[in-house]
Amino acid sequence: MCFLHQLVPPYVALSFYSTSILGIILQIVLYSKRYEVNNVLDKLCRMSTILNAQYYVRDKDVHRKVIIFLVSISIHISGLTYYFFVQEWTHYKTRVVFPFTVYPGLHELCLCLIVLSLIFSTITGGGTCATVTLLCDITYLKVAMLIKSYRVNLKQKLNGRSLSKFINKDIKIFNAVVSLVEDADEALNLCAFLQYCMISSLIFITISIAISKEQSLSSDLVTVFTVWNFVISVYMFYQVTMSGSAVYEEGEELKKIGLEYSDEVSQQSLFISKEKDKSLMSFFLLLGSIRDNPLRVTGGGPPKRHSTMSGSAVYEEGEELKKIGLEYSDEVSLFISKENYKSFFLPLGSIRDNPVNVTGGGMFVIFLSMMTYSVVMFQLVGQ
Repeated sequence: MCFLHQLVPPYVALSFYSTSILGIILQIVLYSKRYEVNNVLDKLCRMSTILNAQYYVRDKDVHRKVIIFLVSISIHISGLTYYFFVQEWTHYKTRVVFPFTVYPGLHELCLCLIVLSLIFSTITGGGTCATVTLLCDITYLKVAMLIKSYRVNLKQKLNGRSLSKFINKDIKIFNAVVSLVEDADEALNLCAFLQYCMISSLIFITISIAISKEQSLSSDLVTVFTVWNFVISVYMFYQVTMSGSAVYEEGEELKKIGLEYSDEVSQQSLFISKEKDKSLMSFFLLLGSIRDNPLRVTGGGPPKRHSTMSGSAVYEEGEELKKIGLEYSDEVSLFISKENYKSFFLPLGSIRDNPVNVTGGGMFVIFLSMMTYSVVMFQLVGQ
């Protein structure tokens, strides 16, 4: 990579550097989180089987994305190979200067190794980004469909069965769904963040080539390659954002169950059976837990209100406090009486209605980093 500035203009080299470096960082992060990702995928498969969520995710959609990934990698390899070894190879043999002594007979071989290393590092970085895109996209999509399956099953049970027959089990299932969403976000949030940075670098490569005045970057092949690079970068950004947003949207749809079935539940409250009273309270606990636990992942839905580690600790402890109603719903439903009903739910309502967080600026940091990158690049172009 240290010879890159001799092969391409400085502002294009800067984009290649960022792609390769971010690719290495992304590989390290993905390797360090491999056990967490594996556990999340295992839990996701088991819960999808329990809730029959496979019905909502078609295998051909996954296969289509894999094919697009393979085609994109092939096009990038072909484009870079043609540019370096065919279009510009003659110029490189006279332009590239080695900082060490090289025998004339080995000059071309060393140059070939340098170009191959450059192509390999760039393709490895881009391929890692595409792999993480597939991983985040498919995982987020399956999590969203899992929430949808839980919502559909819960609505079917509310339509045809009494609360006492399923409510306690569904509370436990929802607790498992919330835990799965949190584990998935914990395992993939840093990968998703770095992937967005990588996509930004790929887009900046397109911008760098588009504004370049170099004759070598004005050929038809480079133009086609640049357009394809931009299209695939936007596609990856769109896929992860939409699948992440699907998790948030399904969580919001799940919250509407309390409003949709308020009439049916209120009719059950007319009966004074002790069993029905416990089931009704458990149902209210479930609705409160659904409302208080935002189901979202990095890349989809409104940004969380924390960015720094200290701000994150305040927010997360507040969210853990809100889960008390969900964690102790079974125990409470066994012994609480009508007289203590308000006494129990009043503090839970206060916990729920008073968000414990501090102001953060995660998206501002991302935006500031991207703007700094843009300013540096355009200053180099001006020089």
